[in-house]
Amino acid sequence: MNGIDFERAAATATLDAPFDAGATLTAVRASHRRRTRLRRAAVGVPVAAALAAAAVTVPSIVAPTVATSTATAAYRFDAAPAGARAIATIDGLSLHYLPAGFDPLPTPGDRDASYQGGSYVSHRFDGPDGQEVNVTVTQIPGLTIDAYLTLNWFDDPQPTTVGDRAAFVNQVSPDGASGLVFSPEDGVVVELHTDTEQGDELRTIVEHMSW
Repeated sequence: MNGIDFERAAATATLDAPFDAGATLTAVRASHRRRTRLRRAAVGVPVAAALAAAAVTVPSIVAPTVATSTATAAYRFDAAPAGARAIATIDGLSLHYLPAGFDPLPTPGDRDASYQGGSYVSHRFDGPDGQEVNVTVTQIPGLTIDAYLTLNWFDDPQPTTVGDRAAFVNQVSPDGASGLVFSPEDGVVVELHTDTEQGDELRTIVEHMSW
């Protein structure tokens, strides 16, 4: 059987085979998210210890690409209404908003650590259909975003600002992003990932945080 005959036979044999494009795309996205989380988790607590020694001296190595999405527009910070009650607090970082259906009680991550000179705390908020919001707060004297990104996986960082301070987003879509790393003050870096159905949820979450 030549190549053309083979292609025709294959097309006929698979003509009635069911194919769910939506399910396939969902599976691919889920696989990508799992790989991303595994890469971040693989760094573990030793990263924080290494940062404690090198955070002040590591130069910038980030070479972000340019995005056209509104995700790179400046983010406000601490925009929660005055007197609003925090629904969760992670190592000094208060959250005043989570997407609908998310459990406000966080699940402690497996990378939480306290040690001389700093702390590294990671919590997860669970939502419907396996969705997640993951928040990591790293506090080390002299820590910068550039130093943090030399040892923590943050794929394809694209520049923005949070509260007029330099920051990076990733996993950018036309209507927003699902990953953000920023520094609310010197020596503190927050990494936030939103695995939700709405691309603009990350912006709402961070703008209703306070430090």
